[in-house]
Formats: sequence, C-alpha cells, structure tokens
Amino acid sequence: MAEQQLIGALEAGGSKMVCATGHADGTVLEREQIVTTTPQETVEAVNAWLADKGIAAFGSKCAKGAPHRPAIPSYGITPPRPV
Repeated sequence: MAEQQLIGALEAGGSKMVCATGHADGTVLEREQIVTTTPQETVEAVNAWLADKGIAAFGSKCAKGAPHRPAIPSYGITPPRPV
C-alpha cells in the first residue's frame, strides 16, 4: 500500500487558529489550537507548528504588513461572504 500524502489544515478564527494534519480521506492525525495574539506572533506560531510536522505551503505565509508581503492591494483581505 502506498504511503498517504500528509496534508496540513488551518482554520483561522478571531480568537484562535486551529491547525491540523491528516490525510485526504478525512483522517485527522494531530490537532492544535493556537490563541491569536498579534498577527506576526500568530503566523509565526502557526508556521512553526506546521513546519514541525513536515508541512510546507505554496505561496506566501507572511502576515499582512510584513516587509516581504506581495505588492497586491487585496493581499491579506478576506472578501465578503455572500448572504
């Protein structure tokens, strides 16, 4: 049987970030809640947790306002949800 690919998940909320690892079939291997503080501290904590599990991300993982953020006006802004 082939080894399943490890997937990282992140649920970003206002008071906490929930990080998890698992497989595409829905199996959750690990789960951690990180209390949100400043954007920089929170993103660093999330990145460290995911990196410790062997999870990497495509694209940028920096906090809005960080010096290396993309020069895109909408970067870091969540569009409104339909009602």
